[in-house]
Amino acid sequence: MMREYSNEDDCIEEKTNLVKSENVEADNYLEMDYLTCLVNLNGMPEKKYHGLNYIKLINDIIKLHNDPKGNKLLWNDNWQDKIIDRDLESIFKIIDEMVSAFGGLESYKDMVGENPYDPTEPVCGYSAQNIFKLMTEGEHAVDPVKMAQTGKINGNEFAEKLEQLNNSNNYVALINDHRLGHMFLIDIPSTNRERVGYIYQSDLGDGALPALKIADWLKFRGKESINANKLKKFLSHEFIMLPENEQKELIAELLDLNKDISNVKLGEIKKDKAVDVCLREYDLNDFISNIEKLKTKLA
Repeated sequence: MMREYSNEDDCIEEKTNLVKSENVEADNYLEMDYLTCLVNLNGMPEKKYHGLNYIKLINDIIKLHNDPKGNKLLWNDNWQDKIIDRDLESIFKIIDEMVSAFGGLESYKDMVGENPYDPTEPVCGYSAQNIFKLMTEGEHAVDPVKMAQTGKINGNEFAEKLEQLNNSNNYVALINDHRLGHMFLIDIPSTNRERVGYIYQSDLGDGALPALKIADWLKFRGKESINANKLKKFLSHEFIMLPENEQKELIAELLDLNKDISNVKLGEIKKDKAVDVCLREYDLNDFISNIEKLKTKLA
């Protein structure tokens, strides 16, 4: 049963205190812009509040990644079906067939360099595309590969669109940054304050930045909001006009786990290349529901 509150402030204060007590490790628990608090106010319409318990969704993704079954469900290249319809039996059957085609598991490991039954550490595109799918799928399946090809805008256009987004809606941007050879997500939740984004990423580590595991990023940086102006500066033509020291500082602040400018290799950046962005509105309830349905498959 949903609790009733006599006014909005009572609800916000109680829920905020709860989040603080449960998530004291987060530096910015007051900026958790994700999971809704549905408030039943006496004599007032039901309203959604972001800024409460956002951390739960991130932690649920980490738990799925760390679970042997959840890992295979989450990191998969089956784009034609909905992510919640992925079937573990079918996934492992495909792995069995691949192993057999290579002449057995040892031959597969010798030739490919990994055990296909082990948990996956997703490369940047794999993590970004699958989380994009997790966030945006409702009634129909979403193919992030096709969508990124047909519905893309450039970094300059994205910077302009950030100014025009409806603050009442949630958006996610799938970023294919050809300058860095890197793909990542920017979650742009609804807000009644200044617009911010949250970056989700992993990195193989063969480019401008060190290797990065998805769980490490989500745990330590995925819950940290990024000012929209910094995102616009980085993704638009304005970036190449910055002095090199400012370029390194901005990249480190946005994309390095420890914000260490010494980790940024500017020489690996192809500054003449483009930034492609696939921007899509998403329904927070679908995002929550998709995670919960994947969790039911872990039993």
